[in-house]
Amino acid sequence: FQAEDGIRDCLLSRGLGDVYKRQTPVISESDGFSESEELEIENQDIVSAKIYGHNIFDGNALKEYSSSQDLSPPDSYILAPGDKINVLIFGKSQGDLYFEINKSGYIKPTKMPRIFLSGLTLKQAKEMLISRFSNYYVFNNDQFAVTLNTSRTISVNVFGEVENMGSYTISALNTVLNAVTIAGGPTDFGSVRNIQIIRAGEKRVLDLYNFISNPNLQFDFFLQNNDVIYIPPVKKLVTIEGAVNRPMTYELKENEGINELLDFAGGLMVNAYSGLIQVQSTNNNELVLDDYSLDEIISNKISLVLKNADNILVKSIEDTLKGIVSISGAVFYLSLIHI
Repeated sequence: FQAEDGIRDCLLSRGLGDVYKRQTPVISESDGFSESEELEIENQDIVSAKIYGHNIFDGNALKEYSSSQDLSPPDSYILAPGDKINVLIFGKSQGDLYFEINKSGYIKPTKMPRIFLSGLTLKQAKEMLISRFSNYYVFNNDQFAVTLNTSRTISVNVFGEVENMGSYTISALNTVLNAVTIAGGPTDFGSVRNIQIIRAGEKRVLDLYNFISNPNLQFDFFLQNNDVIYIPPVKKLVTIEGAVNRPMTYELKENEGINELLDFAGGLMVNAYSGLIQVQSTNNNELVLDDYSLDEIISNKISLVLKNADNILVKSIEDTLKGIVSISGAVFYLSLIHI
């Protein structure tokens, strides 16, 4: 593990000193695996071991939304004072109406009672407005539309393991993930599976790995004024290398093991050797390299508990054939026969 003293001390102080320490596993020639299959990452830069999921906050994967022209809000968007909506009626009655939800949480259409919309989703608001306006206008349900014309502005506070902690004033169209992106994304030690949203003493948790498999999940995490977003330090990082489809470092929850890790890594490659895996871990201040049968772990015949900073190597099947006889001459088929 080669790094400047300051970087090394920082990693060690967080209990992550071995996270990015990669050593080439000891594989003898008798194992039957080619040298190219050995891990050649002993001298890799620390930054190259970025946690899976951190790339979501890089580049243009997520951006800040400033107006409803940038994003069409889903039905789950929650209305609040300051939101401006457009009600369009195009049945026997015609109407193109604009309303702003006032500080008391309602709108007041002309010659109609006040209608409280604050706290409702767009879908719930549309259902209520259809019911109320049908008493004064003539239209079918498919001749009535409600859209968010202008979203309100909110202040959110982002703290913890993010690049730029602080308070941000943004459009309420933004979700938790957009706000974290605006704050520069998580640090190298920031959790992506325990992103906490604290509101009025209550806490919700967003797991980024769930979001990756179901992007619509982010819309369940719209923000409200004065929300606090807290990203705690990561607790359990495990690296998997070798014959898997996405070898890199993953954040695991306390009860997750090899099966979950393989799912996150996209599963085994077709040439993966499931008879043996190597697990490099630290035990009693010593680096230990153990061999296990992957087949028995997957079938739950062996219980393997993964620890923070463990390094998993999945080997590949040897790509050379043994025991081959060549047949040529006056035969129907010229071939190689495996015996």
